Amino acid sequence: MTIRHLAPLAIAGHQSSGAGTPDHPMRIATRRAAGLSTDGWTGELRHQVEDFFDDLAGDWHTRVSPQRTAIVDDVLARGLAEVAVPGGLAIEVGSGIGTYTPLLAARFARVLAIDLSFEMLRRAPSEPAPRVQADGSQLPVASRSASAVVLINAFLFPSEVDRVLTPDGVLIWVNSSGEQTPIYLSPDDLVAALPGHWRGVASRAGQGHWCVLRREAAALLDELRQLEAEFHHPGDGISLARLEQLLHPDFHEVGRSGLPFTRQSVADYLARRTTIPPTRTWGHHLQRLADHAALLTYQSAEQAPDGSWLREARRSSVWIKSGDTWQIVYHQGTPS
Repeated sequence: MTIRHLAPLAIAGHQSSGAGTPDHPMRIATRRAAGLSTDGWTGELRHQVEDFFDDLAGDWHTRVSPQRTAIVDDVLARGLAEVAVPGGLAIEVGSGIGTYTPLLAARFARVLAIDLSFEMLRRAPSEPAPRVQADGSQLPVASRSASAVVLINAFLFPSEVDRVLTPDGVLIWVNSSGEQTPIYLSPDDLVAALPGHWRGVASRAGQGHWCVLRREAAALLDELRQLEAEFHHPGDGISLARLEQLLHPDFHEVGRSGLPFTRQSVADYLARRTTIPPTRTWGHHLQRLADHAALLTYQSAEQAPDGSWLREARRSSVWIKSGDTWQIVYHQGTPS
């Protein structure tokens, strides 16, 4: 499943703005910016949007509420907990008067706040992030430099999000009033608009919606890396029942010694281990072999009682998806 929906969060007192009908000018602009309308994002539309928000800047503070802030708190807590997120640079596109920037600054090492409207930026505090007037379709940052692009009631420019995110970066999307938000796209719209394959989590918080997405390759790498670690997690052995879930019926292995092992011999050995040395793994790389198959390669070493690292190996695992779960069908270790 591309999007996994979490349980909704109730937010007492949160009410929808009720302004976001399909014919709202900003709803139309949203779909044009995302490439979901043939008209696209033009210079004329850019100026119309800039003027629209310049005119609203003076009373924008009246739209701020604890309930809306709670939605952003929720996505940063529950949403990011479900998706492994690097802690580098977050680009807040459509930062407005800076209401949510402190929340992002508490989560990421650096935040860059960007808005098309100068009048919005003029009313925003100078801290905790530098503020730049720019068009979201042409972000003034290097390619693959951002750990996160944050869009809180802001336009999605799919190709630009794809350009600036690191390979394991995330898109954080928030609609404060759900379907009634003028700038609104559903999670399915997001996935359809973005180039390539993406997956993540979504939920409702009060009347709002949020979604956190990563490229599918990065998400799958994290998933298989965590599954692989279960075989050698120090201080936490693995049960025979869990091995039955992880090992494909056709599993076999060529060990570091060069000897072949059957599924049963590997399961028996791993299940009866009582002492597991600390294991270091690094250099994980994922190659998708087919929609239902992937090759995971990495290096490993075990720590001796004196602290030195021994038994270094290059490892390769073939994983196959069976239904909704991944199972390992082949593993090989080679001394390095």
